Amino acid sequence: MKVALVQMGKKVKDKGGFNFAVHSTRQIALQISYVGWDFKGFASQETTEETIEGHLFNALTKTCLIKSRNTAHYSRCARTDKGVSALGQV
Repeated sequence: MKVALVQMGKKVKDKGGFNFAVHSTRQIALQISYVGWDFKGFASQETTEETIEGHLFNALTKTCLIKSRNTAHYSRCARTDKGVSALGQV
C-alpha cells in the first residue's frame, strides 16, 4: 500500500530514497584535476578519509551517481602522495 504524504494540505514528494533499479547504468571514465595540498594522497586509506578518493566517493554517493563504492566497479590507473596535485588524472 502506498501512502501519500500531505503537509499543510499539499502533497509532498516521497523521500524514500533513490531507486537505482529503475534507471539504466553505464560505465564511464572520470578525468579529474585537483590541488592536493590539504589531502593525504589520492588513494583511500583505512586510517583517514582525507584523501581525494575518499572525497570523490562521498560526493558520488551523496549525488546518487553511484549506490556504493562496492557496487561501482571502480579502478584507478594512478595515485599521488600526500600534498601532491594532479592535472588530468583518470
